[in-house]
Amino acid sequence: MEISFQVNAEDYKVYYEESWAKQKRSQCADFYYEALWYLALFGLGAYCSIKHGELYVTCAFVVFATFYLKQNWSFERRWRAQVEHFANAIPEHLSHFSIDDSGISQRTLGIELRVPWSEVRHHTVRKDRLLVHFSFDRLLVVPLQVLSASQRAELINMLESHKVKKLEDQ
Repeated sequence: MEISFQVNAEDYKVYYEESWAKQKRSQCADFYYEALWYLALFGLGAYCSIKHGELYVTCAFVVFATFYLKQNWSFERRWRAQVEHFANAIPEHLSHFSIDDSGISQRTLGIELRVPWSEVRHHTVRKDRLLVHFSFDRLLVVPLQVLSASQRAELINMLESHKVKKLEDQ
């Protein structure tokens, strides 16, 4: 079975969100620890300036802390911006996806990736895209909206015939 389709930024957003999911928790903790550190420094500066009667310096530290909080309030906003940045950096292009008895292959941007069936771990559907997970944290993305109903059924049947388990859809 061979499929050709256009890959766009939305496909890459799903790819990055899924493949970076394990890193997200540690990046979130680092983000808030960093914010806490900066706020503690601003608080110390404000405390010292209040103690020495420097009202203008105190106001400056309060303004700096407020500005910092406004810019860095939400990790989720930064995470989405990071995913969008990486997804938008890759231009829309044509991709060729094929499944045969030896495994799965995908050719995109002149790079061909072949994955034997022994390396394929599972598949799932996220945001109307089929994600085929292989190796430790790698995956292939196939947008399901470009496939006909018969192509979808054939693709799922091929995966199931090679004992690729399906995880719950989200």
